[in-house]
Amino acid sequence: MIVGIIMSVLLVPEQTFVALPFFSVPIVLVTLGRHRLSILLTLVSSIIAGAGLTWFAPSFRVEQVIIGDALPLFSSIGFVTLLVIIWLLSDRLLAISDAAVTLADNRAEEAEKARQRAEDAQSTIAQQYAEQQRLLDLVSALETPVIAIAEGVLLAPIVGHLDSRRAGQLTQRLLDAVYTQRAHAVIIDIAGVPLVDTQVAQLLVRTAQSIRLLGSRVALTGISSETAMTLSNLGMRLEEMQTMRNPQEALRVVAARAFDHSG
Repeated sequence: MIVGIIMSVLLVPEQTFVALPFFSVPIVLVTLGRHRLSILLTLVSSIIAGAGLTWFAPSFRVEQVIIGDALPLFSSIGFVTLLVIIWLLSDRLLAISDAAVTLADNRAEEAEKARQRAEDAQSTIAQQYAEQQRLLDLVSALETPVIAIAEGVLLAPIVGHLDSRRAGQLTQRLLDAVYTQRAHAVIIDIAGVPLVDTQVAQLLVRTAQSIRLLGSRVALTGISSETAMTLSNLGMRLEEMQTMRNPQEALRVVAARAFDHSG
């Protein structure tokens, strides 16, 4: 725009210099404006004002002093043009600021919704995990039950294959029950175990050792003839446990010992 003004002063009549600020307004408006109707109205008004000034402004001869005579007019035109440009810039900056605030609000709302969805998903996962853990505890309790059959006497019947996982669960449940119920005797019945090999025997021995550390005696019942033969052939010695035929016999022995100690 500055270059255009300089070229107009040098190449075109002096009236054009008067109208140049009005023609500069549409250029700035097109650059900064966003509303087509406002741009069109301002464009038409500026062109009409500039054309009118160009047509009706007095012609100055070269030898006349243009600056002194036209200074008030130039000052007014420049001031009005500056105000228009400032207004356009302010409006544009406000629009950009509003758009940025709106975008930030939208992003914040989306982030809040995403956080809420994540919390809901986490809560659902936590509930599912708790339910799964409850079911696992129930299955564990059914797999390795511990029953109080007399005061201070616990019975742990084992049914099915005994592996390291079940043995660990059985040991933990027995230790908890012995500690909380102050049991002095634990009867482990393996009549429902189909196969007792070296691994199963070692697991039973470790379980008995853990229970004896709490001061409770351990009796092993339900040993079949095949199991006894297998343990004998393997050279396994169940020194940590007292072996008996069935839980009833073990209970009678425990009760008799308790009676003898009380007497």
